[in-house]
Amino acid sequence: MKLGIVCGLASERAALGDYPAPVFVAGANAERAYLGAKQLIDDGAAMLVSFGVSGALSPDLSPGDIVLPYKVFSPTGKAYDAKPFSSSETLSLPIIGSDILVPT
Repeated sequence: MKLGIVCGLASERAALGDYPAPVFVAGANAERAYLGAKQLIDDGAAMLVSFGVSGALSPDLSPGDIVLPYKVFSPTGKAYDAKPFSSSETLSLPIIGSDILVPT
């Protein structure tokens, strides 16, 4: 099954190294991420991964934790169900997207 990856930032793309899957860098823009995801699907991706490195506002998280969301909320409040891979070493939490920096 062909995988496509959407990243917000070029530095996140760089963190993937030579991972052998097509990657679209959206420039931290939700509309471009949507269009990039559609392009990856048009190019044959059957699964999409949104990959990013971010801060966390939860006291339950530490640097290096991997979070696989079961639900993603857009900045406008629209909810999207996600199907995370399960692992005992990951946390399954909802994630809220933002087009601006959220410091607290």
